[in-house]
This record gives sequence, C-alpha cells and structure tokens, in this order.
Amino acid sequence: MSTHLRIASVDVDTRHWIGGRRIASSDTFELLSPIDQQPLGEICAASAGEVDEAVRAARNAFPEWAALGPTGRRPILERLATRIRHHTQDLAIVETHDNGSLLIGNEKNIVASSRTTLRFSPNLHRRSMAGSSPEIPSTTTFATNPPGWRR
Repeated sequence: MSTHLRIASVDVDTRHWIGGRRIASSDTFELLSPIDQQPLGEICAASAGEVDEAVRAARNAFPEWAALGPTGRRPILERLATRIRHHTQDLAIVETHDNGSLLIGNEKNIVASSRTTLRFSPNLHRRSMAGSSPEIPSTTTFATNPPGWRR
C-alpha cells in the first residue's frame, strides 16, 4: 500500500499520526467517494494495538498539555489555525471528496469554523464569569465572537 494518495490536486498521507510520528497499518480499507462511489484510495485502518498506542500517546502527552494552561496553549493553537488558513483550499477539497458536501460550504463554514475555534478557545478563560471555566469538565461554556472579532 502506498503511504500517500492524491485527491483532486491534494496529496494526502494515508497513515495514522500517533505520538508525533506517522504509523502505517497492515490493515487498510478502500475509501469511496460519496459523490460517485469511485475509489479515492486505500487508507490505513487502525488495529486494536494501534488504537491502544494512540490512547497511550494521548494519555502520556496530556499532563504536559494541561500544564501549559490557556496562555501556554495559545501560541500552539494559533500556529495550527494559521496552517489551516494557509491550507483552507486543500482541506476543503479533500473534505468535499471525502464527505460529498459542497466545496464552498467546506471553505466558508467547516474549515473557517475550525480556525476560529482554535483561535478563540484559548481566550475563553478570560470571558468566563461567575466561577465557570472551560477548564472544568462539568462546565458547559457558550461563547460568541466579541465585536470586531475576525476569522
């Protein structure tokens, strides 16, 4: 199996991302376009061991991530949001082929919302009132973009 496939004009790595590195699986599945049922390519299918490895990696990474707090996580999330912004077209193209939705919907809504969420969420702790905090799992946080906020 190839570790990459091309969807429209975009190269896509078909391997898993676990613990900061790419992991290929021996098991794969055929990804079909919901638009016309044509094969897009073979994608890695995680084994139980690979799922366990991913959970272990996430558990190992969590204490350091949590210790950063909102202020420490902000620059990391900003970099990710910037990369998403630079790759909006490619991400929208891949999502359109993968889920069959309209390209403009993916560009203007799905990908843009991801960027906004990544940029906005580290700042929620400053807007939390009456003792609620997004850091507390039992709290439900509702947020709106403040005046002048831009995607």
